Amino acid sequence: MRTWGYPYPVGESLEEAVRLLVAEAVRDDGKRISVHLADQDRRLLIAVLSHNGAEPDDRILARLSSVEGVVSCGTESCDAWRRVFAVLSTERPHPAPQPPDLTARATTPAGATRPERP
Repeated sequence: MRTWGYPYPVGESLEEAVRLLVAEAVRDDGKRISVHLADQDRRLLIAVLSHNGAEPDDRILARLSSVEGVVSCGTESCDAWRRVFAVLSTERPHPAPQPPDLTARATTPAGATRPERP
């Protein structure tokens, strides 16, 4: 990823997405899994295949979509394999907006403070 010029995702969100995808493929009890990485529209695609044709299980999707930076995820299968994937943003995460300070005193246009209401 770094050689593709993407500084993000990094750390826990990337590791969590890969861990969830690999654990889901291992749970299918196949003899092997494949992990694939690609960039797609300046986003990182991580796809994991289990090579046994397990049925799709959508329960993984809620867990994947809760990982910071995941913008899309899915699962599909056929007789020979099952694929689970996640697409992660490669943009720097934006900090959450801070709520306004509601403890500040109101001021009049002239700058004089007004007493707060009880």
